Amino acid sequence: MHRHTVTPNRAGIGVVVQVLYGAYMASEVAYYTYIYAKISREKYQQVTGNTRAAILLGRFLSGVISQILVSTGAMNVRDLNYITLGTQAVSLLWSFLLPPVKTSVYFYSRDEDVKPTTGTVACDSAVQPQQQEQPNLVEQAGENALTVSHKSSINESPENSPNDPNKTVENGDPRTETVTTQPKARFSASRAVRLLWKHFISAYRQLPVVQWSLWWALAMAGFIQVQVYVQLLWHEIDQQQGTLFNGGGEALLTLLGAISALVAGYIANRIFEQWALWILTVCSGLQGGLTLYSGFATNIWVAYVLYILFGTLYLFMVTMASAIVAKYLEEDSFGLIFGINTFVAIGVQALLTLATISERGLMLDPRDQFKVYGGYFLVLSIIYLIAAIVASVARLLQLRKVATATTRESSPAPPSNDGVN
Repeated sequence: MHRHTVTPNRAGIGVVVQVLYGAYMASEVAYYTYIYAKISREKYQQVTGNTRAAILLGRFLSGVISQILVSTGAMNVRDLNYITLGTQAVSLLWSFLLPPVKTSVYFYSRDEDVKPTTGTVACDSAVQPQQQEQPNLVEQAGENALTVSHKSSINESPENSPNDPNKTVENGDPRTETVTTQPKARFSASRAVRLLWKHFISAYRQLPVVQWSLWWALAMAGFIQVQVYVQLLWHEIDQQQGTLFNGGGEALLTLLGAISALVAGYIANRIFEQWALWILTVCSGLQGGLTLYSGFATNIWVAYVLYILFGTLYLFMVTMASAIVAKYLEEDSFGLIFGINTFVAIGVQALLTLATISERGLMLDPRDQFKVYGGYFLVLSIIYLIAAIVASVARLLQLRKVATATTRESSPAPPSNDGVN
């Protein structure tokens, strides 16, 4: 394997890029969390596909515009950063126009142990003494009265006692209303920690969440690594043209990825949940094969096709993964679980960078890097293949056990040997 020299300046730029990319990933997690907080659970899969498709269409438009500007000589690659800065500023201003999520389930929430209180208050100036003696529950609640719901009670039956506190008389007699006071939402860091831990355990104790989250995190790490360094591979394959068609390749990937995300939003995920391990095995194997072959490619157009197929497959599967995982989560815990999955992905991706590119690692050239990334996905495929085989064998044994028990129950009882002498 060839060693690749890394200058200190380039290493510093790489650190800055990783920090900014981490901020971008955090913003994407927050955006998906916001979307899930505003819709019903039945729409998760469709909205996930639509949202990811919108993001990818934005990247497609970015790739097309940048490719046109660079190809025509109107701007160079460095000048494109100004367009990026401007669009980010516009998107930040636009975010303030989105409808807010007013409550925070973790940090600002009512204490579950405190129950609402209900009572009556006088709302007429001419109140008889027996009504004046009743305590004013609104004053007693003080700041804890967050919401007050009024229910007027009108009693027209003359048979009722005149001392009934809920009685209302139209000629100026006392009128009372029933009020319900809710405990005020307060900030509590300790409660937030307990609730975070509760949601963490509740999510990752479910097998589908573990299966899809593990693939999601590890596949995302590999995809980020391939996406960041594929430009260097293309440049090494075709050094004469440089980056002439690279923007077009990225644009085509995002367009096909947007289409695949839309398709994933409307496919019945029952099949994906039933055959999850086998599907993840095949997809990881295909991704590993495409990436591994990229390391041996000598034609730039073949390298483009391999990258586009690899990315489209990933974008389709990660859309399905996020929708399936979201379906099993507690309300308002999407940011927590999505954030953990993304954090694991960024951590694994940092380890891949350290092992393959940094001075403390192997310092591989782009071709050898992609061979390693291909092996990474193949190992991931083998892991899921073993899990799929074990799960299939366990399922067959369970079915055989059930069939045997059913046969025994349906078989006739043996005749009795008791006789009359």
